[in-house]
Amino acid sequence: MFAANRQYKIEDLQLLLDKCNNILLAVREQRVKPALDDKIILSWNALMNTAYSKAYAATGNTAYRLKAINNMKFLLSAFQTAEGRWQHVWKNDTAKYPAFLDDYAYLIQALLQLSRVTANTEYLVQAKELCEKVITDFSEPDGYFYYTPEQQTDIIVRKKEVYDGATPSGNSVMAQNLLELGLLFDQRDWLERSYQMTKGLGTVAVKYPTSFGVWLAGLYQQITGTKEVVLIGDFENSLSELLSQPLLHSIIMAAPKAIEAFPLLKDKNTDKPLALFLCENYACQQPVFSVNDLLKQLNKDGL
Repeated sequence: MFAANRQYKIEDLQLLLDKCNNILLAVREQRVKPALDDKIILSWNALMNTAYSKAYAATGNTAYRLKAINNMKFLLSAFQTAEGRWQHVWKNDTAKYPAFLDDYAYLIQALLQLSRVTANTEYLVQAKELCEKVITDFSEPDGYFYYTPEQQTDIIVRKKEVYDGATPSGNSVMAQNLLELGLLFDQRDWLERSYQMTKGLGTVAVKYPTSFGVWLAGLYQQITGTKEVVLIGDFENSLSELLSQPLLHSIIMAAPKAIEAFPLLKDKNTDKPLALFLCENYACQQPVFSVNDLLKQLNKDGL
C-alpha cells in the first residue's frame, strides 16, 4: 500500500491506476458477454440515406451526397438475394428474413431523394421497379398495403400499419412514393391510388394529427398541388443552388438534353447553356435561364 503521508510522482499514480484497471478487466473478462446487436437493417439505412440526400440539398456539402451514393450501392447489392428477393437484415455477408413494407417504402423514398440530388435517372427506374413489386406483393383490398408480402406464410394475420409514430408508416410513405412516381412516369393509376389512400385517412388524420403527421403532409400536397421543375443543359451548379431553396411540394429533374423515356424530360430542348422549366400537370410555363428567374416564377405561384 501507498503511505498516506508520502508524496508520489504522477508516474507512480498512473502505474497504480493501470494495475487496478487490469485487475478489473481480468475479472470482467470472466463474465458472460452480452449479445451484440450489430445487424444492419434495410429500412433504417434507407431512412439514413434519405437524410444524407436532404443534408446535401440543404448545405451543398458534397460529402453527404457521396455518402448517400455509396450507401445506396451497398443497399442495392447486399439486401437482394440471387433469386431477386429483398431481405430485411444483413449480417456477416448474409441477408435474411423477407423485407417488410417499411423496407421497400423507405428504400423507394431514398432512391427518389437520391435521384433528386444527383439527376441520375437510374435511381428512378429502380424505384419504379420496387414500387411495382410492392403493388404486386403487398396490396390489400382497400387500396392500402399489408406489412408483410403475400409470399410470407409463417404469420397468422397480415397486419396493416397506418399510424405515423417514431418512424413513418410504410403506407404513408408509399402514398407519397406513388404520388411522385406517378408524376415522374405519368402513371395515372398510381396518382389516383395515392389520392384515395390519403383521402381515406383524411378525417382521422385531422382529428388525431400527432399520429398521422406524414399523412397530413401528403394531404396538404394533394390539396395545393405539386410543382414540376426541369433543368435542361449544363445543370450541375444551378441544380445545387436550386436544391438549397425550401421547395416544398415539388419534384425536380435535370438532364443535359431531352430524354424521351421520361415524360417531364420529353421534348424539352434548348439552344441556351441552360433552360429551366416550371410545370404543373405537364403544362409548362415559358422557360427561363437562371435560378433567380425560376424562383420568381415559383414565388408568383405561391410556392
